[in-house]
Amino acid sequence: MRRFIIGLAVLAMAGCDANPRRTDIPRTNWSRERLDAASSDRAFEAARYALRQWFTIDQASASDGLLTTFPVEFEERGGTGRLRDAAISYRNRVRHRATVRVMGTEPDVSVECVVIRERLDTADHRVFAMNRQFDDVNNQTPISGEGATSPSQNEVWTEIGRDRKLERDILNVVRERLSGRAAAAPNPAPQPTASPIEPQDSSAD
Repeated sequence: MRRFIIGLAVLAMAGCDANPRRTDIPRTNWSRERLDAASSDRAFEAARYALRQWFTIDQASASDGLLTTFPVEFEERGGTGRLRDAAISYRNRVRHRATVRVMGTEPDVSVECVVIRERLDTADHRVFAMNRQFDDVNNQTPISGEGATSPSQNEVWTEIGRDRKLERDILNVVRERLSGRAAAAPNPAPQPTASPIEPQDSSAD
């Protein structure tokens, strides 16, 4: 029991929430752009192009109007909602992942976008798990149960909000792409906004 209490104290100092806050974002609150006189097919391809300025596409379903991305990871000091991070500008691993939906039919087409921010909490989570193991069964090892999995499978990510600026940047590129204007991505903003990457497949442009 004493070790379990010590573990809780370590977690409190580290800034790990006992019940990590999950970001529940109704689609009615996603960033949205209405696209006058645009077909859903053209809007979908413009959305694919826009996402590829920052992300690598994971899933793209034209029939469902749905695009999702693989996460983009970077480092961030502070800004994660934890006291430790704000007090000492602790460097965290953070990642973004985006989802875009194309809705409606011409002439009433709209594009919705949400960019989720997540913080890596594996170390804090492991401290808590280790102390529970030692408290319950004294002969267990700290890493029992993890031997058959990869490091990435053992990672624990906590949602910490969204990047509204990046959502608007993506939608702006969609609009400009459909208007025929140069649709270059904006200059990368300071952290925590993810930096643009080169498009992965020029054939979809």
